[in-house]
Amino acid sequence: VADAIKEYQTAQDLLEQLLGEQPHSAATSAQLAVAHNNLGLLYAARGEAELARKEYEAAVAIQQRLLFEHADDVQLASAFAEYQANLGMLLDQMGDSSGAAKNLNSAVGVLRPIANKLSEEPQHSRNLAIALNNLSFVLRNCDFAAAERAVREAIAILDRLAEGSQLEDGQNDLALCYNNLAALQSQKDNWAEAVASHQRAIVLQEQMVRKSPAIVRYRSELATSLNNLGVAYCRVNKVREADAAFGRSRDMFAELAQDYPDELSFRSSLAAQLNNQALAMAGMGRHAESLPIYRAAIEAQRTCRERNPNSEVMRELLSKMYYNYG
Repeated sequence: VADAIKEYQTAQDLLEQLLGEQPHSAATSAQLAVAHNNLGLLYAARGEAELARKEYEAAVAIQQRLLFEHADDVQLASAFAEYQANLGMLLDQMGDSSGAAKNLNSAVGVLRPIANKLSEEPQHSRNLAIALNNLSFVLRNCDFAAAERAVREAIAILDRLAEGSQLEDGQNDLALCYNNLAALQSQKDNWAEAVASHQRAIVLQEQMVRKSPAIVRYRSELATSLNNLGVAYCRVNKVREADAAFGRSRDMFAELAQDYPDELSFRSSLAAQLNNQALAMAGMGRHAESLPIYRAAIEAQRTCRERNPNSEVMRELLSKMYYNYG
């Protein structure tokens, strides 16, 4: 990731030099926006939220100018919506729910007419579904009904595309939507429904891991789903099923952390998984069993904190784990 960041920074320098020579080049401006967006993704993955925000905002500003000059360009509009959505998700992570909803609603507003007009091109419908799912996520705490409508619309779109085998990566998107729906169901204490939604997501993710075992993101997302399923099983008092789901999740995250020691997000995810498991077990009255799991979570997250001392996210997560253990 550190090497990738350096490459994007070099790309930005070169593109800005080119724009100095050809200030009206839409293609060069669009590439600069891509570089800002992708660098933002890398910073966000490392928990450096403020740096990520600056990059996303730069990408949105460039793309907005381009779209003003080329209002009918579908590709420019789609990219603009993508950058807005990325910024929205980051703002939600940073606690700015209003800014997050504003950016995601704008992204949906840009993508919906494109998907309706170009319904024969499935990629545009997929982009709309992803934006709706993300909007649902940021609305979860302020407008539950709107959040549920958005995610169910996303699922309906992706189910329709899956029936026609129109998108190769549609399973992954659909799995994310089912997990989001499960989170909403959990929020309303509809735990049996949440279990069913998580299970649907996991079936899809297991298929993707078998088909493409080299794609690390698929393994990470499956591990997260298994952790969430374990929490839901605890809430319906299915102890054996919960322990099995937690065990699979822990093993997968531990393997990822071992295979990619420089990628702290995997070790932090392992810590979060352990923390969630301990919380769920304590909620069932299994306090003595939860204590060593909390200690393991703290140790894993403390390692992340020590290796990235400037990350507010890493510090906050460690603080919460100490609080839960206390």
